Amino acid sequence: LALAADSPEKVKWTSSDEAIVKVVIENGQVMVRAVDKAHGGKPGEATVTASYKDVEISCKVTVQASLQSISLDKTKIALRRPDTVVEDVTGLSVAERAENKDTEVLQVSFDPDDTTSNKTIVWTSSNTRVAKVTVIANPDDPTDCSRATVTAVGKGEAVITAKASKAGVSP
Repeated sequence: LALAADSPEKVKWTSSDEAIVKVVIENGQVMVRAVDKAHGGKPGEATVTASYKDVEISCKVTVQASLQSISLDKTKIALRRPDTVVEDVTGLSVAERAENKDTEVLQVSFDPDDTTSNKTIVWTSSNTRVAKVTVIANPDDPTDCSRATVTAVGKGEAVITAKASKAGVSP
């Protein structure tokens, strides 16, 4: 922003949302700073306005929160092929009951959780003859692919991978 004034101290600076950006004057310099999350800051848009006498100019400022990492809610699962799942679980131990399933749901968490980055997740199986992975559609948000079902197909081991397609890149 540029505003000609006979005295810079007479310019009034404001932010439309101080939870997003604050205007700070240090050593005669005007700075617009994003408020960090530890101090209640959040990503979003705010308008910074400079006013002097009857002149006013504004600038829209967008603060983004880049994706730092993703994690899964489970790091290891055990499944049975569908033809080996026991219908009558009477007599099975707690551990046997926990493993008596042919599917498991995995959930991705984002850091930070309020990231403005693209949250598209690409799910893959290292061996589709052992396990396949299918995104669970979210009817409230068709772009949400953070949950997936892993289904046992055959005997063996497979690594299920969830990858952020464009980590750190904001829309």
